[in-house]
Amino acid sequence: MESKFTIRDILVYFLTGLTFVILLLPITWDDINFILPKEEKNFPYTTLTILVIPAIYVLGHIIDSTDTLRVVVLANALKPRGKPSRINKIRSFFYFLLVGDRITGYIYFKGAQPLENDASYEFKLYWKKVNYIQAFDKYRYSEYLESLKDLFNSLQSAVLICLIYGLINSEWTASLIYLILLVLFWKKSEYYTGSLVNSVENTYEILKSTTTINQDVSHQHPAANNAIDGK
Repeated sequence: MESKFTIRDILVYFLTGLTFVILLLPITWDDINFILPKEEKNFPYTTLTILVIPAIYVLGHIIDSTDTLRVVVLANALKPRGKPSRINKIRSFFYFLLVGDRITGYIYFKGAQPLENDASYEFKLYWKKVNYIQAFDKYRYSEYLESLKDLFNSLQSAVLICLIYGLINSEWTASLIYLILLVLFWKKSEYYTGSLVNSVENTYEILKSTTTINQDVSHQHPAANNAIDGK
């Protein structure tokens, strides 16, 4: 459990914070350079470096929380409701842009949409399947895919913050690069979400079929079980 927690910390939170700092540097370097002291002889660079590492990690957590809040608030506002209409089509488009790369959106658009109750049921059923395969300790590969999905989810919010800052400060070239990265990260997140859902579904079906076969064999050949048990 400890090693998994450490891997996730590095892969998701630390990389998110580090990427955010790297992306923001080109349009904030002049401000940072103005703050730094001119006399470098007595400046505590070692202490600053030691403090920067945990600060980047905490920054990754903040961005991840911002991403979650952004999606939850906007998803509730944009989710199509009621009968099909032109307004609902527009809401559905923006809802897809917001959550189409998330597990909720993947299930909603690929599966039970447009029946909202069915989509909610499928979403709950998905997490029950996750719990089931976790009980057999078969979630490791899916967990890796989930970490990559979460990484690119958080990176989207990191790039979005940079994009808004760049537009406010008329950094048009940098803003264009941020926009391209935002699209690429969205597509990458969608890919890992699809791979994650398929991995969970396939692993669940294999475990269920294997369990069923073992139960059938156990009921049909009790003598074999007695032999195995030494009876």
